[in-house]
Amino acid sequence: MKNEQIKNLLKRLPAHQPADDFTAQTLARLDEHPSNSGQIWRWAAVGALACLMFVLFGSLWFHQQAVAEKQEARRELGELRAEYMRMQNNLHELKMKQNQRLVYLGGTDQAEYVVDLGRLGSRPAARTPQEY
Repeated sequence: MKNEQIKNLLKRLPAHQPADDFTAQTLARLDEHPSNSGQIWRWAAVGALACLMFVLFGSLWFHQQAVAEKQEARRELGELRAEYMRMQNNLHELKMKQNQRLVYLGGTDQAEYVVDLGRLGSRPAARTPQEY
């Protein structure tokens, strides 16, 4: 639109004149209703308190998670130390029994195969087919 068209449209609008006591009415209305600035500060304080509580509860939750993880790590460390001690004891026992000439044949997930040559005694190592 051109400026002249806008001016013509604005001229067509009905003229509105404020009432003679417009200022007095406005001031009276302002005096009737207390200021909302107190409510604004109250809502701001409530919002800040809610944010603070959110941060505190979040920090508490993260702290509890960290404590639980530490306890789990300590439990696993205790289990690992106990297993290490069992393995050390087994190794010590095997070293003590070295004079019995143990031979490790292998193993699976379920069993380990060891032969004690000291228990074989004087049995013949091999037989000929005629002995069977």
